[in-house]
Amino acid sequence: MKKTATLVLALVAFTQSALADWALQEAQSNINFVSVKNHAVAEVSQFKQLEGSIDKQGKVELSIDLASVDTGIMIRDERMKKMLFDVAKFSHANLTGQVDVARASNLKVGERYNDTVKLKLSLRGVEKTVSAQVSVIKLTNEQWLVASAKPVIINASEFKLVKGVNKLRDLAGLSGISAAIPVTFNLMFKG
Repeated sequence: MKKTATLVLALVAFTQSALADWALQEAQSNINFVSVKNHAVAEVSQFKQLEGSIDKQGKVELSIDLASVDTGIMIRDERMKKMLFDVAKFSHANLTGQVDVARASNLKVGERYNDTVKLKLSLRGVEKTVSAQVSVIKLTNEQWLVASAKPVIINASEFKLVKGVNKLRDLAGLSGISAAIPVTFNLMFKG
């Protein structure tokens, strides 16, 4: 009887955690992008402030604070905030989409699956659907890592960013800055 009660309690606890919302663990998560200048110099940058969740039905919501851009050079960060992202008017980029929570919850610790996820990206007042190839890895019974299996390419022209890219190029005296930006991510969720 005692073993049965313990088993029932364990199943209830597992079901509760499997059905609970997953919260993004910001300190353990990152979104990086690579910019290429002068047709040969690649630089990795990141966004430092993220918020997000995945609910019981698999609805993904992720908000990126564009003012948290970190290129490693303060003056470039300030120029990107003002000239590229226009954070006074568009403070955040937002992603929404759908993932298979049941499939992720049913993984054993250490297992992964790969999937292609369609996400709506809202950036500078423009909303577009982007496709992301992701790996979902169950790290513990309460933690999952959702990581890019391949970079997601964001085209500046699709999000009204070309004018800002050109301003940055001219101000820095560069011959060019690529308008196609590869983005990678590692998002840790706890649920």
